Amino acid sequence: MRAACARRRSAPRGGTPAPTACRRSPGRSARRSGRRAAASPPGVRARRPPAILPHHRSNPAGRGVGSPARQPRRRNASVSLLSVEDLVVRYGQGAGAVQAVDGVTFTVGAGEAVGLVGESGCGKSSLGRAILRLQPAAAGAVRVEGTDILSLPERRLVPYRRRLQMVFQDPFGALNPRQTLARLLETPLRVHGERDPLARRRRSLEMLARVGLPAAALHRYPHEFSGGQRQRIGIARALMLRPDLVVCDEPVSALDVSIQAQILNLLVELRGELGLACLFISHDLSVVRYFADRVLVMYLGRIVESADHATLWAAPRHPYTQALLAAVPRADPARRTPPAALRGDSGTARPATGCRFRPRCTAAGPHCATHDPALRAVAPGHFVACHLA
Repeated sequence: MRAACARRRSAPRGGTPAPTACRRSPGRSARRSGRRAAASPPGVRARRPPAILPHHRSNPAGRGVGSPARQPRRRNASVSLLSVEDLVVRYGQGAGAVQAVDGVTFTVGAGEAVGLVGESGCGKSSLGRAILRLQPAAAGAVRVEGTDILSLPERRLVPYRRRLQMVFQDPFGALNPRQTLARLLETPLRVHGERDPLARRRRSLEMLARVGLPAAALHRYPHEFSGGQRQRIGIARALMLRPDLVVCDEPVSALDVSIQAQILNLLVELRGELGLACLFISHDLSVVRYFADRVLVMYLGRIVESADHATLWAAPRHPYTQALLAAVPRADPARRTPPAALRGDSGTARPATGCRFRPRCTAAGPHCATHDPALRAVAPGHFVACHLA
């Protein structure tokens, strides 16, 4: 650079060569001095910024994902935010195929928290992953404000991926151990079009503050955090793109009880502040009761009962729901419910005909052996798939 700027012009023979001044345009000098004077936001190291490739230049129109000028999305009030219709998820082929999700239908409204409960192996996580197209669906539809995202090509799916995010069960396995927290948080913004590194850093610092982590954490790696802190990082990453709906797949099951309460309180606060809709997957009914507005009970791949949480706890109608609620521990002995009588053991194989809960139900009759019950309304907003309800 110095050699280029201090070119020497040939002088007359025997004379002294005279240096020629480096010629810079006034605009270039002003831009350089302006960059030196620009203040970095808190948490950004004061060092020479890396070269920016042409396709990574800042967006002059300010239309990036992290831009504060981005306009809020317009929602159609007459259409549910999320509508799942007859969704089927199947593993394997032929006679050995397992139908983990078997014709599930439900909706989630804007800002609504829906809990999905059931024992391990009933298909809860498969359902959540299929909604986000992380798991292929064999049949059915997943509509976001009327658009079936299962039928979209990958190119047209990108805007919907920004609107639907997920918090995973294992906070350590969901984070790349070789990336710093800054890289983990800023990657979604970079992928979805935010070219300005300062805007990405500001958004990262904003989300860290929301989940209760210091700005200094940006330069640390996942193994340097506790389990609860890693789950906070997972929540922050899911919210970086300002999604409309977050699927929380057992987000507190791997944490201590005291940490569970902190994460649940954080999710409740963020829901209120950001107006998020949530699909909260759990096998712990007490956790779902605290968090959800409406609860779906799942058994062997099918929704067997759906109601708001107050109705479900006060008047469960399906024998499986009654058994789940009876198993919830209570501190007051006078309020404890006797365990529900069930036959056999839990399994992943459903009977060839009739109700899938029939092998374990003590009240099953002849009609239950031949007809698979569909969800039907037993009260306003209360649906049950049981012949005896």
